[in-house]
Amino acid sequence: MTRTLATCAALLVTGIAGYSMGAQAPADHRRIEASPLPAGAPPRPYTPAVMAGDTLYLSGNIGTDPKTNAAPDAFADAAKQALANQAALLQAAGLSWGDVVKINVYVKDITKYQEFNAIYMDAIPAPRPARTFIAVAALPANGQVEIEGIAIKRK
Repeated sequence: MTRTLATCAALLVTGIAGYSMGAQAPADHRRIEASPLPAGAPPRPYTPAVMAGDTLYLSGNIGTDPKTNAAPDAFADAAKQALANQAALLQAAGLSWGDVVKINVYVKDITKYQEFNAIYMDAIPAPRPARTFIAVAALPANGQVEIEGIAIKRK
């Protein structure tokens, strides 16, 4: 089924936002967690991934280690971990990188473009999804990179 931009926006605003705040999710929404938070970690104010029908929305990930809930200091380590975390969420949803249609990458340092490309090409097989690479002033928890995406389950 083809979703319009307005329908996707409505899902994001009413379904995902309301769901991540503890509201009852619509019947076609499924919360995806790849691993539980470490003991003592504060609860997330968001859902790591939500399956809405055949579409999986991956929240931004700054590369936190699932065992410690800490983000690496080095850009390359954070980028690799963020991609690994997203891969784990895809797998938990029964999907793979081949199902991803769009990736957004946010970095604090635009000069990391070539370094990220090398890491990205090692992690994600061709054909790769559409991608945006944007420099931002800051990221949560002093992260170096944040990666989010959208995947669609193949029929």
